[in-house]
Amino acid sequence: MQPGGGAFLQNMVTGDGGMAAEGRIAGPYGTGRVAYIDAYDIAVSAAVPLTGEVGAGRT
Repeated sequence: MQPGGGAFLQNMVTGDGGMAAEGRIAGPYGTGRVAYIDAYDIAVSAAVPLTGEVGAGRT
């Protein structure tokens, strides 16, 4: 499991004066929009079916 384009929230640079002043985040995605995701959220979504807490007996 991984985000499209490797857009992990943990990879965000915070407090960078240049980006903060411009009000935008520069990245390799051109003018496209990117949905960042937290690695913790991926871990939780992967753990739930493995632990059987939700969806037991369902596909």
